[in-house]
Amino acid sequence: MNEATAAPEPDSRGVIRDVAVLDLTASTRPEELAHIRRIEDVATILVRESAAPALTRMDLNDVASIVQVPDHGVPRVHTGTLLLTGEAFADERNKDDVLVVTGTLVATEPVRRVALAGIIVTGTVLAPEGSEALAAALTRLTGTFDTFPYREGQRIQHRSGNIEIGASGLANRDGTPNDVLLVSGALTVRDDVSEIGYERIVVAGSLVAPRAKQDLLEPRVSANSTVWYTAPPKVFSGTTTLSRAFFQLLEEPVTLILHGTTTIDSDVTLEDVKQAVAAVYSHGTLKAPKDVLSLFQVREGRLTGTTKPWDA
Repeated sequence: MNEATAAPEPDSRGVIRDVAVLDLTASTRPEELAHIRRIEDVATILVRESAAPALTRMDLNDVASIVQVPDHGVPRVHTGTLLLTGEAFADERNKDDVLVVTGTLVATEPVRRVALAGIIVTGTVLAPEGSEALAAALTRLTGTFDTFPYREGQRIQHRSGNIEIGASGLANRDGTPNDVLLVSGALTVRDDVSEIGYERIVVAGSLVAPRAKQDLLEPRVSANSTVWYTAPPKVFSGTTTLSRAFFQLLEEPVTLILHGTTTIDSDVTLEDVKQAVAAVYSHGTLKAPKDVLSLFQVREGRLTGTTKPWDA
């Protein structure tokens, strides 16, 4: 199990910013956090229950979640995807550990017993059927608990990031039909898919898949969110700027999938976008000309997060 990294020190103004997971569990009293004045652009703050009152006097800006860790026990913090065997959960050497996962916690075999002092997950828990002990041991879960049928000898294939997969990838010809595919990130499925060689596919992020293959994929796939596209998808992650030339160069209408922070240049016109975009799904922050935003709002798709017109 991974140890937490030391929390970054605040700058000269007492500000901590731009951290995915801010671990403050080394402090057990509110006064030990008195040097922090503001926290901004942080996905998750981890703090001991006894020190949590210190957060009430801080200026918190763009903080997605706060996770309070019990005062007893040694926190073991992991960000991303953590795969553990059933034996790892039952190991008495970990009886004083509080496991904190931001992302995906995967049990690779049934969990019959848990010796950990606590388990806190923000994200997804994936475990074989027969893991009732794991479900009962969760101190706190913000997200989903998903199970899959367990077969002796099955493999859990893990892929991270935003990936694209086609016919040969989903057919899993080098594996067995009992295998499980776990994707930590977004999964885009091409429209040439004709068979699925996995017992289960679990996507911790978004699934982007052709609507024509919905009946094939839906019984086998679970995801945090799903986009069924008709027009070919264009997927952008992180920080992206789309220029007027981008829309003008598209030869056919597309489905825009926008993760993170996306800026559409101020000179992009309604006519540039009207014929180029069939649908748009934005998960994050989207800044665009006001009339372009209006078009996106009436087109097929989903806008979650923040939208900002250029003249705001």
